[in-house]
Amino acid sequence: IFGEGRWWTILSAAWLHGGILHIGFNLYWLRSLGSQVSTILGPGRTVIIYTAGAAAGFLGTSLMFFVRIPYLQGAEVTLGASASLCGLVGGLYAYAQKSGNQWIQNYVKQFAISMLIIGIVVQVIDNWAHVFGFLGGYVAARLMRPLEDETPRHLVGALLCMAAFVLAIIVSVIDGWPLYQLFVAQR
Repeated sequence: IFGEGRWWTILSAAWLHGGILHIGFNLYWLRSLGSQVSTILGPGRTVIIYTAGAAAGFLGTSLMFFVRIPYLQGAEVTLGASASLCGLVGGLYAYAQKSGNQWIQNYVKQFAISMLIIGIVVQVIDNWAHVFGFLGGYVAARLMRPLEDETPRHLVGALLCMAAFVLAIIVSVIDGWPLYQLFVAQR
């Protein structure tokens, strides 16, 4: 983001994965969390929270790359849907706090503890992306008043988020295209 000026990677990184096992884990969690969040908060809010988790997670980990804390270092290169998925968990937590739902609060706490333990044990996991993704989802859900009904504005916001994801992926492809790279090198 900073060294190369590739601002779009805060969104496109959520659609890249480091192998079939990585995809499998993220699909499992997306299937579990996505349907729950969509049922509780609505599909429009779910897309917005997912996007906020990606943006906050990847921007946060990029910033924390410059801060050296054992087991919580930021990543020079990061990818995967887990920042967005942690955003969905943050959205659930925001709902649970507002509604007083102890079951969801306990579920989120168990999930967070599990992710922290796994993140410490498996050194390639980007812990900062998870932390900031959670915070991004939490803040987004709180701003959208999770106890109120979903409105058409949420659906328009979701469409704008999906358009931003598509734009980020298109820019990533163009930036990685050999002819574009050749053009930039000649300037």
